[in-house]
Amino acid sequence: MLPSEAETVAKVDSYAYQNDPIVLAIFQLNSEKARRMKEERNINFYTNRPQDTFVAVYRGEIIGLIRSFPCTGVFMDLFYAESEYEQFINSKIEDLTQEQRRKWWYMTMKKNDLKTSHTHMGPFAVLPEYQGKGVGSKLFQNYLSKLKGISCFETFTEENAHFYEKRGHKIVTVDEVLGIKGYWLRRD
Repeated sequence: MLPSEAETVAKVDSYAYQNDPIVLAIFQLNSEKARRMKEERNINFYTNRPQDTFVAVYRGEIIGLIRSFPCTGVFMDLFYAESEYEQFINSKIEDLTQEQRRKWWYMTMKKNDLKTSHTHMGPFAVLPEYQGKGVGSKLFQNYLSKLKGISCFETFTEENAHFYEKRGHKIVTVDEVLGIKGYWLRRD
């Protein structure tokens, strides 16, 4: 990905993840407004480290992406009290603010992250109109051929978990966040 493509990649990401269970749980709505909010949040995400994002291009248009970043075994610098996590998991999701739902998601990600050096993969997205046509498989295969060491991925649909399993990842943890079953996968 080129730095100048950050806005386009953020838009592709937002459309591809618009109906993703975890996105719906965090935003608590599926609308153009929610999609644009996700797009705006992700522009900096892609602008700051474009070298970690690979794109699929068809007829000059970006139609898919996969992003990765190295991790030393400490998922984000997120500090929280165990009581705060307990408060979230014992709350009604609709009673939590969007930021509290996001923090609950981050806490669960940190809890289930590998404790050794690895590469996080994701987001991995293909525009809906190109899904099921081999674009994701080819992008994923090309990306994995360049990757060295342990990689991990998390997903919140059983269908996606099976996609990654077919390509060499193994489910290492199944957990729930925001009322959604999540799968944490690893590939050595």
